[in-house]
Amino acid sequence: MDKVKGCIFNIPICGGFCAPTQSPEESWLRHFSNEYTLPLAGVFMRMSGCLESNSCCRRVGATGTQCGRANRRNLMIYSFWVSFLSWLLTFYAAGGLLMTPSVLKATAWSKGKILASTGIEEGQTWVGLHGRVDEVMGNYGSLMTPIGGGRYQRAVAFSDERSCLNKVISPSSGDSIGLLNAPGEMCAGCKKSATGTVTFVVMGLITQIPQMTTDLQRATRFGDVNCQATMGFVTSLWGMFSGLSSLISFSNSCWRHFPTKVSGLHGEVDFLWSAGPGFLCMLIATVLKLWDAFAHWSLPTPTVRQTPPPKEVHDLFDYMIRAGDQPDDSDIFSDADSSEDSN
Repeated sequence: MDKVKGCIFNIPICGGFCAPTQSPEESWLRHFSNEYTLPLAGVFMRMSGCLESNSCCRRVGATGTQCGRANRRNLMIYSFWVSFLSWLLTFYAAGGLLMTPSVLKATAWSKGKILASTGIEEGQTWVGLHGRVDEVMGNYGSLMTPIGGGRYQRAVAFSDERSCLNKVISPSSGDSIGLLNAPGEMCAGCKKSATGTVTFVVMGLITQIPQMTTDLQRATRFGDVNCQATMGFVTSLWGMFSGLSSLISFSNSCWRHFPTKVSGLHGEVDFLWSAGPGFLCMLIATVLKLWDAFAHWSLPTPTVRQTPPPKEVHDLFDYMIRAGDQPDDSDIFSDADSSEDSN
């Protein structure tokens, strides 16, 4: 039974939330910042040479400010909520993965509107990550379904080889489901960029979870370690720059370079392109990672973590409880945030 419990307590992310921690922390944070919530807790001490006490991690852990040290609890709790908000925004943006018309229209990553020379709207399109939804006045090809008011709608998956035909839609081209009035090569570029962005969104949903738990792990001195400080800073910064790169690629491929003047059925028409709500949510979620990187950079680990532990320290709890052995770590488990730099 003890082995079963041990396996449960060492489940990544959530196993340590209910574990019988020996942490002296008395607040609710003891459930999210203890020896069991630490990643790879079961082998942490055996791998401490590469995970924790190597010079790189110790150097990153030592980086920080006195302000960050004094406001550890508030800083990391606030960072958790910022990360949680980013996660919710990413969830919303992930709606662009679905092909349900109502969902895709609400979470589109880009959208376009066709206006006739008279100013009358001829059609709209909403672009997601697996396809798009077209809405036009009249039946302009296959897959069209009436939605009332003389308007027709269709959902077109990028997997359909006809989704980027290099022709203008007309009533006579019943098999045409190309992107409304956009040249085929531009549609193909958008299709490639959108499908390539799928991995970025899915990974964003997954990696946001350890980012949130890292914020909580560092909220107490007992739970704070060099590897978490390093991972929190590096992954947040890398996630922001790689995410912005993907978003810039999508914007350039899926609306910024699309034509604004095109030939329609009744002469030249204006095509108005813009970012969709899904793209904007993902952009905000990505930029917010900068705050998390800054928070981890400004918070140093306890002084005792910044030197390799004595050889006789083999137990994980013994290693973590040493955070209170240094003069500048007195009153480390007090609920008062200001006590963290009282000495």
